Amino acid sequence: MSKNSELQILGQNIRKVRRGLKLSQEDLADRCDLHRTYICDVERGARNVTFGTLLRLARGLDMPVSELIRTAESATPGRPEAVVVEGNLAAPQVQRPVRRDLDHRDAPMMRP
Repeated sequence: MSKNSELQILGQNIRKVRRGLKLSQEDLADRCDLHRTYICDVERGARNVTFGTLLRLARGLDMPVSELIRTAESATPGRPEAVVVEGNLAAPQVQRPVRRDLDHRDAPMMRP
């Protein structure tokens, strides 16, 4: 996946959460002490945000930055997207297969 598509996914998720909270771009910009046009650029994937800006956006959306990043990761092709339920982020539940070949209970005990 290219950097531009990752930025677009992050921007789409920011927009999805913002809209779920019923915030305008200007409202979010005020919460984050950013300019409205900057929020627009981020949501379009036209800005490569710094970690500091990512923290400000997460605070403005009332969510931990880890969830904001997780939503971007979950929206990658082949994985379910995160959804906003009543203004709260609901991370997708991805069931992963258990790898029996890596299960420590099946491994022989090693002694020093």
